Parts: sequence; structure tokens; C-alpha cells
Amino acid sequence: MNGHLAVVGLLKRATGLTALVGQRISPDVMPDSPTLPAITYQKMSGSSARGAVADPPLMTAIFQISSWAKTRNDAAAIVQQVRAAMDRQRQQTVGGVYVDDTFYTDDVDMYDPPTKTYFNHCTFRIHYRDPA
Repeated sequence: MNGHLAVVGLLKRATGLTALVGQRISPDVMPDSPTLPAITYQKMSGSSARGAVADPPLMTAIFQISSWAKTRNDAAAIVQQVRAAMDRQRQQTVGGVYVDDTFYTDDVDMYDPPTKTYFNHCTFRIHYRDPA
């Protein structure tokens, strides 16, 4: 759960991003009848470091940050701010979690015809430490 705290902390402190989506940053799924634009985030995978005698508190997680909007241009503007908020955030404590580093890995643009919603899924690798 600590990785989630770091991710939401990085997203919510990014003024360029919150200028676009406000506080509409949700774990996993948007609420019913969402107001757009909005962001969702979810952990796709995770692992911990292993030691010979004891395991260090080093964690790695892959998070997907999804940007949702009514136009492709709005979705692209949000993605730009998500990347600025999340990529290469190094050696800092966010949401009570020490973040060693974050890396943008990839993204994909998509469109949902039934809801007429444009969206993008960005993927980030996050290295952080669990509190002892």
C-alpha cells in the first residue's frame, strides 16, 4: 500500500496536473457518472528486494496512471502533466514513503466509443522503501 501513497502524493502535489483535473484522482476506477477530466491509478505488479540473511526494505512497483477526457487534446495535456509529476522523482519522501526513483516506461492512447471518452494509460516503475 505504501507505493499507492507515494503515487497519489506525487500526483496531487503537481499543480499543473491539479489545474486540469482538480482532485479527481482515484484509485483503480472512476466513480459512477464521473466528471471529466480525471485520473485513475493502479498497481500492475510489485516485488521486493531479497537479501542473503534478511530482506532489505526496498520495493519496486509498476503503476498505471490513466488520464480520462472528452477530447484527445485534453487527454494529451493531462498526460504531459502526469509525466512531469511522475518521471524521475528521486530521493524524496512523498506521502510518508521514501521514493528512491521513478521511471516512465510507456503509454498508449485509446478511445471508448460508447462513452465518447479519450484516455491514455501511462506506465511507471517506482522504487521505494517500506518503513521499517
